[in-house]
Amino acid sequence: MDRVDLAYVVGVVLGKEEVDGIRVAYITYTSTLGKWVKDPEAVVQYLVSIGKAKVVKSGQGRSVILTDREMMGRVNNLLTPREDVDPLTLVIEGIRKLANPLSGYADIGDLIKYIEGSLTYRLRRLRSS
Repeated sequence: MDRVDLAYVVGVVLGKEEVDGIRVAYITYTSTLGKWVKDPEAVVQYLVSIGKAKVVKSGQGRSVILTDREMMGRVNNLLTPREDVDPLTLVIEGIRKLANPLSGYADIGDLIKYIEGSLTYRLRRLRSS
């Protein structure tokens, strides 16, 4: 997974789909992306320079809008269960297993890895049947 793929996974998980693409609050997006890349603002600028995102004013702050529909579709396919699995149940199950006992929160990166692992396991099991 390269930085563009990672940026889109984080955006799809955190963002809200709108007409122009997926909108994510700039600070939330860069702070979350910063858990995996050294300079998240440089990644955002790179996405803008290659035409896969734009940064817009939003209220008193800024938002990142991810604009590549094909990339959004690929990420959604990655995150969408392939069998009769309720996505919300899978997310809640992951949060319960990964949550820090003191705070009750789970790291979003760990949660993404858990969901991907669960879906990969289920897909392999389905293919071997």
